[in-house]
Formats: sequence, structure tokens, C-alpha cells
Amino acid sequence: MGNSQVNLNEFLQYSRPKRPPCKIGLILADESKPLTPKEIKELKAAFEENEEIITNAGIAEWLEKRNLPLHSNNVRSHRRKECRCYKP
Repeated sequence: MGNSQVNLNEFLQYSRPKRPPCKIGLILADESKPLTPKEIKELKAAFEENEEIITNAGIAEWLEKRNLPLHSNNVRSHRRKECRCYKP
């Protein structure tokens, strides 16, 4: 912190740093509908499946084949509910 003599803890308590939006959440909510309703249903089901059965890399590849290239880290973050979709 800039000034060690000033206590900013209350400000920090009320402040929420801006985080980048979740790329998966944007795809699922996009008004331009990059995925069909059937594909959205399939994608949501894939997220619910065990990671050892449907891998993050597999989901990322599925998205890439639909011209939505994402890194598997984006998939992992959303799948584990560590993204902005689940944390404001």
C-alpha cells in the first residue's frame, strides 16, 4: 500500500477489483448466438461431466471447431466455478 500510516482496510473491504469477464460465460450469454440451443445444452452437459471423462482440452477443442478458440485454462476456470460467472 502507498502510505503505511493510513489504514485502508475498510476501503479494501468495499472495493471489488475488476476482473476480466469469463469467456465461457460470454459465449453462453452472447446475443449473437455463436452456438445453437442444442450446442449450448451439450456444452453445459459437458461442464457437468467428470473432468476425467470429458477433459478441459476436449471442451476447448470442441469450441475451436465451432470457431470459438479458447485455452483450456478458460474452460478449467469456468468448470471449477473460479471465474467471474460465479464470483462477482
